[in-house]
Amino acid sequence: MLLPALGKARQKARSIACVNNLKQIGLGYMLYADDNNDYFPITSEAANAEKWTFKFAEYLGLKLNDKFPALYHCPKREVPADWQLNLVYPNNYHAAKRQVYKPNQQNGFDRNSDFIYDVGWDRRGRIHKVKFPGKYINHGEADFECPSPGYYFNWTNESTNKQLSLTNHGNSANFLHADGHASTMMIPVTMRGNSAWKEYFYPDGSKHQDGPLHY
Repeated sequence: MLLPALGKARQKARSIACVNNLKQIGLGYMLYADDNNDYFPITSEAANAEKWTFKFAEYLGLKLNDKFPALYHCPKREVPADWQLNLVYPNNYHAAKRQVYKPNQQNGFDRNSDFIYDVGWDRRGRIHKVKFPGKYINHGEADFECPSPGYYFNWTNESTNKQLSLTNHGNSANFLHADGHASTMMIPVTMRGNSAWKEYFYPDGSKHQDGPLHY
């Protein structure tokens, strides 16, 4: 009887630590926004210094070339001991790995990494423009079973891409919201990508809007 109880306590402790990690990342969002006219950081397909893992480092007291930060991934998903936080290959690709927390592509996206934001899904968004900041999920846990992990998730195609974990902690997962708080939520796997959750995944609380988009 003791071992199952210990196992549940360990799982609960990991989930709490995960929530605290996301809260720290939420602080990174707020401090970054204060210095950047309230904009969300941008993601892209490129392994460059624009990734949130690098942009938030200075705000969270992290240093380049140190060990990859523990607060960038759930304690349940350990990363190799030789990972570092820098732009030297292969470390520059860590933000795309299946262990690392993922930002919502709706926050901001620059497909060509040219800072022009004029093609396809390109978008720039400000935190204060989010309609439901207490609900909108701007960051979440990566799905460890994702067939092809990437730099971000997007609820619009999440039923196919499966970048965002909904079950990292049993039948729930942890999420960071635009107002800076983190929570544990139960979103049924069968509802992955469903528009019923529109207030949680789209800045306008309604639907995905084609880019280029500025809000």
